[in-house]
Amino acid sequence: MAENLDKLRAVGAQKIHEQTHISLKYIDAILYESFEGMQKVQLMGFISILEREYHVDLSDLRAQAQVYFQAQKELQSQEEEPDYKKKLLVSQTSKTMWLKDPRIVLALIGGVVAVIAAVWFSSYDKTQYETSSSTQEVALADTTSSKGIQEKEHTIQPTQPKEQKQPDTKIALTPSKEQNATTTVSSEQNETVVDSKEQNATQIEQKQEKVQPLENKQLVVETLKIIPRKKVWIGYIDRKTRKHRQKTTRRVVRLDPKKEYLIALGHGYVDIVVGKKKKHFKTASHLRFHYKDGVLTPISKKRFIALNQGKIW
Repeated sequence: MAENLDKLRAVGAQKIHEQTHISLKYIDAILYESFEGMQKVQLMGFISILEREYHVDLSDLRAQAQVYFQAQKELQSQEEEPDYKKKLLVSQTSKTMWLKDPRIVLALIGGVVAVIAAVWFSSYDKTQYETSSSTQEVALADTTSSKGIQEKEHTIQPTQPKEQKQPDTKIALTPSKEQNATTTVSSEQNETVVDSKEQNATQIEQKQEKVQPLENKQLVVETLKIIPRKKVWIGYIDRKTRKHRQKTTRRVVRLDPKKEYLIALGHGYVDIVVGKKKKHFKTASHLRFHYKDGVLTPISKKRFIALNQGKIW
């Protein structure tokens, strides 16, 4: 199939369009094995026209299209009646059943009324307790204040004034010396605190300098390869040099993990190894990827065209 498709690609999509009057977008899709947006009968008719006009055998392409449309049919049948709709229908019927029973409705109303009454009585008891406790506290405060006033009246009585002695000058001087000693000690403590803060700041700066080189390290990937589980068309574009490469093969395709690529696959029965991680794909649809800096990202057809300067390939 690869030789026959290469023969058609050599003729060119524009020339095939002029000779067969098949739409140009469908010719591009067939040449690169992209069946999206086409009906099964329509695609089989286009393949028959190309086989008749250019004397090529496209039986492998026809078989690949059969696999693709069969997978699409199974997927569509699974999506027609999902399980969650059935569960929703059952839950709705059960709700309507218990709403029709008056005993259940009366029981629910009684329960709601009981809860409201319990909440109201509990809040009422709480407010009564708070008011009684506050009045008791005010009464205790009044009794304690009256007792304190009476004790002060008993203790405060006029006494005869005693002769006051003049303080010696020696006793007055000693506190000043103690104050000077305490100020010197406090200043020394402040200096030691400042020194300890400066040491802590330098230690933190040294730790930050040690941590910074670790943050600048980048992810290094040493392996990038595509492992087909059956024969597949593989196309990849070097984003820097804009060079296009394509092949149809069953063998492992190895790419340079240091470069940036746009990758397109004819089907999804492949495994892709990036570094030490192996990703498994299983789909009849086409796959497209954007690889950059050790990260492989699946992308849509629209995104692929946008990254490829508006071209499907």
